[in-house]
Amino acid sequence: MARGELMKKLLASYGRDEEFRAVAEQIIDEEEKKNNRVLARSLRKTLEAGTGQQSSAPRGLAPLIPFPEAAADFIERVEPSHTKDDIILSAANVRILLGLMKEYRRGDEIQRHGLKVRSKLLFCGPPGCGKTLCAEVFAAELGLPLFVVKLDRLISSYLGETASNVRKIFEFARKQPCVLFFDEFDALARSRGDNGEHNELRRVVNSLLLFIDHIRPKGFLIAATNLDQSLDPAIWRRFDEVVWFENPIDP
Repeated sequence: MARGELMKKLLASYGRDEEFRAVAEQIIDEEEKKNNRVLARSLRKTLEAGTGQQSSAPRGLAPLIPFPEAAADFIERVEPSHTKDDIILSAANVRILLGLMKEYRRGDEIQRHGLKVRSKLLFCGPPGCGKTLCAEVFAAELGLPLFVVKLDRLISSYLGETASNVRKIFEFARKQPCVLFFDEFDALARSRGDNGEHNELRRVVNSLLLFIDHIRPKGFLIAATNLDQSLDPAIWRRFDEVVWFENPIDP
């Protein structure tokens, strides 16, 4: 893109932090391609200095739509209380998550090129390895509100209502820029081949597969499980990225 057009985009995006940063990074990339590396490094340092003070706290950039009564019984908003300094991740997972954040910030640009932005993530690993904490910090870094699914209420004692309940929260995530977090996802997405499962719960999994397939979240859908071996085999390919966690090793 011509430099003049990028400068116009930069000025037009002033006040919208994520869009402003995305355009600024485009300008830096252009300078790097022109081999103006000293200028590119200087611009990147200035950009990071200008945004670094906000990186350790929730930024609250995403506007909240009116909370729907239909979903209110099944999800709750959680205010992040941790930062990236509170979590230990493998180098591989850091690269994955940084890549996802970069895609999200450049989502419009990526989609204009006919490419897909990854937005549906599956976190797998043993208890206590940081899956829930990672979802919290991920939301805070992106400036997105975090909504946690209350599975105990979602899985209704009236089994015929569970699929309807799931539909309500997916409809909410379709409209609201947020991180929608399913913890203990295996309770909802258990393998349909398990002979101990009720036929109605198998129908819930069928519905869940369709909902995940069709949703294009305004933010991210994140599901987490300690029991990946219990998930229905068809669940795996519905997610754009599977992130594997291990317990951090004490120094």
